[in-house]
Amino acid sequence: MIGTLVDLLGNFYVDNDLTHFETIARTLHASVPEDLVSLQFLGLAFYRTGRIDEAVSIFDKVVRRRKGLVPDSVVDAAPVITGDDSCVAVCYQEATRRNPRLAKAWYDLGAVLLKLKKSELAISAFRNFLTAQPVPAVALAALQQVGLSPDALRAAEPAPAG
Repeated sequence: MIGTLVDLLGNFYVDNDLTHFETIARTLHASVPEDLVSLQFLGLAFYRTGRIDEAVSIFDKVVRRRKGLVPDSVVDAAPVITGDDSCVAVCYQEATRRNPRLAKAWYDLGAVLLKLKKSELAISAFRNFLTAQPVPAVALAALQQVGLSPDALRAAEPAPAG
């Protein structure tokens, strides 16, 4: 179910169907309330539909939860899924697998977060974009548009403990 919802997120985003993109992000978040991926995409939907204050509120919530409620291994690294892992880890793994349709959402999320001066979240979003984008040349060109390089992303944030 989570994989299907994540695929729908990417499909609706690429089709610029922000109403359904928001609906799926809300559904995913309702299904897995601790998930930060769905919150970030919900914030992106709010931002893209002109609800900037709501988007900022969502992103602030993500920052607070990252700092205290969710282990770094779930937020910053692709987790290894075992039978005991939570749905949060499954959501993250599904959202960061190679998927060019969802890669666009990660990239746009990173760009929005840079505009809002939420650099820690932006760096994570761009890292997820690099993972999701299967074409390295496309990824590099997109990062250059916002003045970043893969090396800069690696240097900007400590590697997750693993």
